[in-house]
Amino acid sequence: MNKKTVFIYSTIPILGYIFFPVLFQNIPLPGLWFISLFIYIGGLFLVKPKIFLSKEFVAIYILSLIYFLLAPRTENPQEQLWLFRRVVPLFVGVSLYTYFFRYIYDPKGLRILFWFLFICIIITCITTLFGLSMHPEASRELASSARGDFELASYYQKLGIAGYGFITALAYWVPIVVLCLKNESHNFKKIIWLGTILLLLYTVIQAQYTTQLMLFLIALVLSLMGFQKLIKYRLLLVFIGIGVIAIPSTVYASMVEYLASLLDSELLTSRLNDFASSITGDDFFGDETHFSQRASRVPFLITQFLNSSLIGGGQSTGHVFWLDHLSLYGIVGAIPWLFLLVSIYSRIKKLVFKNFHYFQIAFLVFILLGFFKNSGNREQYILLFFALPTGLFLLQNNCLFKKPSGSN
Repeated sequence: MNKKTVFIYSTIPILGYIFFPVLFQNIPLPGLWFISLFIYIGGLFLVKPKIFLSKEFVAIYILSLIYFLLAPRTENPQEQLWLFRRVVPLFVGVSLYTYFFRYIYDPKGLRILFWFLFICIIITCITTLFGLSMHPEASRELASSARGDFELASYYQKLGIAGYGFITALAYWVPIVVLCLKNESHNFKKIIWLGTILLLLYTVIQAQYTTQLMLFLIALVLSLMGFQKLIKYRLLLVFIGIGVIAIPSTVYASMVEYLASLLDSELLTSRLNDFASSITGDDFFGDETHFSQRASRVPFLITQFLNSSLIGGGQSTGHVFWLDHLSLYGIVGAIPWLFLLVSIYSRIKKLVFKNFHYFQIAFLVFILLGFFKNSGNREQYILLFFALPTGLFLLQNNCLFKKPSGSN
């Protein structure tokens, strides 16, 4: 067994733990997450120890130092867990990207991990729908660890119900599924890919996350329309943008209300109608609606950031990822993050130049999410930085559906 194979085997437990809860949450082994994490780090160190000195890892070290020095100032107790809430999830996604796209050329290993993740995602969508049929609020409750009821949260996870991070990350997964649908010539296989898209969409709807549903629809529509073609017609987009701004807000409110009427979810319908009311309301950042109350966090956090823009020290709402981070850690904390995003974006652009616009769609959704909701989950980093680029890379090199040349 060569070192590449060893690393693939050391990666499967941690990916399984994150994306296949119905199996891994039912394994009666205490501390399974930490065991999986240590196995993964050990495999990484065994196969490519130099990776721990890579520029991506150095950026994470610097970010960790910033959190270590500045997190104690905040009154938010969650920030004291910065190592597990911020650094470890980012480390897993970035390290997978760095290993496969900067250090090791292993299309066979990429193909194994891609299809392993694909199968895990499909199964977890199915188990989530099954679990939500019995406990409709379970996925939303998992976002807060069932409000501190860890026994209930564990029960939901053992049923295979996906939480906030998984549901959010499906918006980064749908572009590659749409691309597979577009590239498929056999009608039966087209039906399979279309069914997969509908499964992902229905899972997001049933999970009852309003923002995640809207972002998923944005990713889906842009993927189906052809984002690359839209970019070519920049002048047309400018005129469309002007037209969009000129349309009365009542028109958009009516569209949102119509969408709400189509959904078989009391919570989603209520939230979308609330959003429609906010659009036509007198004070968008006021407190008249649930959405406007959330929107009011934006000017608050901007003020917090401006009060101490260099090293932060402001308050956090826990719901607006990018602005919360700026408020807490200032420009100093933003620099390593910006470096990581630019570095990953530039590298992937070179590797998957043929279908890069599908990555751009997911990247856009990732950035947008951080201005509306909390972000930074393990599932998001893995799918955005590793799994989606892997699928695009394998498709570009004609080895997603067949073994790479030279493999056994």
